[in-house]
Amino acid sequence: MWTADAAARPMVNALWHRRREVVVTGHGKFAAFIGRHLPGFTAFLMARSDRQGRKT
Repeated sequence: MWTADAAARPMVNALWHRRREVVVTGHGKFAAFIGRHLPGFTAFLMARSDRQGRKT
């Protein structure tokens, strides 16, 4: 959990640099990297997680 000040810093920085999207956490950066560089693998994982969600 981030404090309000720590969470606001990347948001304000993104606004200042006029970025539409910002990935803040390490997990998010990893997921964005995998999605960008291995789109087929990402689609496979998403389809697999969708099938597992339906089984329960």
